[in-house]
Amino acid sequence: MFYRFFRSYIVRHFYGILAVAIIAIVFLISFIFSGIDTIYILYPFSLSYTLIIIIFVLNMLKEYRQFKDLRKLTDEILVRDAEMPLSEDEEIIAYQEMVMKLLEKQREIENSFNMKYEALSDYYATWTHQIKIPIASAKLMLENNDSEESRLLNIELGRIERYVKMAVNYLKLEDNNIDFVFEKSDVDSIVKDVVRSYSNDFIVKKLRFEFLETGLKVLTDEKWLSFVLEQIISNSLKYTEKGYIKVYGEKNNLIIEDSGIGISANDLPRIFEKGFSGFNGRNNKTSSGLGLYLVKRICDKLDIKIKVESKEKNGTKVILEFNKKMYDFE
Repeated sequence: MFYRFFRSYIVRHFYGILAVAIIAIVFLISFIFSGIDTIYILYPFSLSYTLIIIIFVLNMLKEYRQFKDLRKLTDEILVRDAEMPLSEDEEIIAYQEMVMKLLEKQREIENSFNMKYEALSDYYATWTHQIKIPIASAKLMLENNDSEESRLLNIELGRIERYVKMAVNYLKLEDNNIDFVFEKSDVDSIVKDVVRSYSNDFIVKKLRFEFLETGLKVLTDEKWLSFVLEQIISNSLKYTEKGYIKVYGEKNNLIIEDSGIGISANDLPRIFEKGFSGFNGRNNKTSSGLGLYLVKRICDKLDIKIKVESKEKNGTKVILEFNKKMYDFE
């Protein structure tokens, strides 16, 4: 950092240094040709230029301290109120005033944005609570009707419910407002509860569900892990027209495998990107591109590694790898 400052300092004071050097050369030449004894020249000359060098070094050290303060301020300026280093240089003072005005404007913009975001969050929170009432009422009306039509309606209501949950969780993640509660959880019980909510989907699509109990007990947030599994199984159902969906364990991994249409090699690296729906999603026309994006973000926060293996027209395998400290905690 000092070398960078020193180079800048020399460039900024180049003409002053050059002027002092030229004056020194002119005086030396003048005294030499004047015939005056050299001893009478060198002493005052060396004394004068020693003082000049001392002043030069002191001024450089003063500016270097200001430079370090400004570099430190650059790293901290966005996380606390700016404390500008003191300076008597009018040019530096003018720059500091400009920075302070920009910071003030930035705070105004941030406050305005936060107010709008809070209003939007409050609106969606109210909306999601209100929409749950008609969904629950519609489910109650269909509860005693076991016709194919009622199953189809139940599937659509389930989708609406999941989209509402996705909207709420999206807002929480974007606002970093997540209420994690880590506790010992039975993975098999979570899987069963999630799959039970999709029972009508399996019946209507005539898909086979295979579940081999894993015996996994992990330290995690049950609600958020359930959401992750809901999104993964929802995707499997969406893109599997015949065959099976299988859930099983391998060591500390939970695997969700299907016999669906798979994912192309071009799309596979991008499936966790926000808003990316891929070729299958565009053809399906119901993909929002948010499901797997949320899944990845939640898995990161739960310290779960997620990996997807798939080939086009040859099914998909989603692997959730639980960190050793999540299941080896007793």
